[in-house]
Amino acid sequence: EAINRLLERLRHALEAERSFTAHAAHELRTPVAAALAQTQRLVAETSDVAARERGRQIETALQRLARLSEKILQLARAEGGQLRGGGTADTALVVRMVVDELRRRPDVAARVAVDLPAGPVAAAVDAEAYAIVVRNLVENALVHGAAQAPIGVHLSTGGVLTVTSKGPPVPPETL
Repeated sequence: EAINRLLERLRHALEAERSFTAHAAHELRTPVAAALAQTQRLVAETSDVAARERGRQIETALQRLARLSEKILQLARAEGGQLRGGGTADTALVVRMVVDELRRRPDVAARVAVDLPAGPVAAAVDAEAYAIVVRNLVENALVHGAAQAPIGVHLSTGGVLTVTSKGPPVPPETL
């Protein structure tokens, strides 16, 4: 009985921690988005070259903060089981949508080569959770692969997703 009470308290503590993380990440979204919009407006309106460059640096930092808070929110959702679903999703469609979105970034557009089956590839996964995985894999390949080297995204008709990049392998101790 004492162990059960301890485990119940532990479960509540972990749920509270996940809830706090999710709420904190969610609350960061709006002010970061507002600061980013103001910075972009300032960059567009100023004629001072030094101020424009400084504004672009701030914009880059705010974009990085926005991506980080989004990843924290996704992690909190995934750990809380909110992304688990009982249905199926077309993983080819999800991969295509994620890659198309990433290609809108000028630094990514020409670097990602996609090889997808012509038809749908159904799998028993939650589409949103799968999209998070695909996005993280491609973004990691872009960040940790060789600079400007192409990134390959391949989905087999059997549903196996492969993301490849050029660059040094991850050392075993880091892996």
